[in-house]
Amino acid sequence: MQIAPDNVTVMANLAYILADGTTDKQQLGLAANYARKALAILKTFHIPKRITPEEWNTIQRHVESEVHAALGLIAYKN
Repeated sequence: MQIAPDNVTVMANLAYILADGTTDKQQLGLAANYARKALAILKTFHIPKRITPEEWNTIQRHVESEVHAALGLIAYKN
């Protein structure tokens, strides 16, 4: 996260991996933070010109679904 702190794909993946792999409250909190930050960044993300709106919609839906899956796991484990 130090190299690309606002990479929503990495945040979504980390959120899901952490949520899926632990029941530790501190780790689940970290996963929730990554998930919420990814959703916040998605709302204000500037779409690169090389990505078409259709491609962006696909990417955005995938990241959002992974984040919501992580949040669901977190809610289940809390």
